Amino acid sequence: DHGVWEEGVAISPKEVTAIQAENMTRGTTGVCVLAAQAGANVHVVDVGIDSAEPIPGLINMRVARGSGNIASAPAMSRRQAEKLLLDVICYTRELAKNGVTLFGVGELGMANTTPAAAIVSTITGRDPEEVVGIGANLPTDKLANKIDVVRRAITLNQPNPQDGVDVLAKVGGFDLVGMAGVMLGAASCGLPVLLDGFLSYAAALAACQMSPAIKPYLIPSHLSAEKGARIALSHLGLEPYLNME
Repeated sequence: DHGVWEEGVAISPKEVTAIQAENMTRGTTGVCVLAAQAGANVHVVDVGIDSAEPIPGLINMRVARGSGNIASAPAMSRRQAEKLLLDVICYTRELAKNGVTLFGVGELGMANTTPAAAIVSTITGRDPEEVVGIGANLPTDKLANKIDVVRRAITLNQPNPQDGVDVLAKVGGFDLVGMAGVMLGAASCGLPVLLDGFLSYAAALAACQMSPAIKPYLIPSHLSAEKGARIALSHLGLEPYLNME
């Protein structure tokens, strides 16, 4: 979950994150059904759900009950970002050791396209207006506020675009840190990672700032409809395999 949800940048209640995460443990969500058809395992990791208690069935790497509101404070401390990165890298490497040969990343968290847009804007140098989209069907009359929130977050936190950890800690979120960790961990084992959508492209930008050598291991599955997706992929030098629009 993301503290920036409080700024009115998403229409779904924050509680949807926990509800859908619980549904994933039952295998009833779209990604779980598709994974079952492909013979793939789904590992659902709680890195920061805003619920009173950990949800049974999830892998618990929770840092806090949601990240900070990037419009008024950093998303997390650098120490928190580094620890979560390391935890996820180690977890990913352990999966590789146990026979996993292909990874795919995804996320679940209300309002998370806002920090993703902040990451893309920071690292690519593009104005938030060029990057911010409607996310999960945000009404167009609320788009100007979302753009303003991203601009305020960057101005306030002053993330260093050359430092991927700094960007994630200041204007990112726990889910974005987690995905970056999977990319770094898998690539360190010489294994590919399928990217799935705008959030993963934003995480990839940060991960590649930390270690440019991982880029050949990243496979962009499709061109997301989110406004900044093409900008992020172009900056990465990656061409998506599918365009579903």
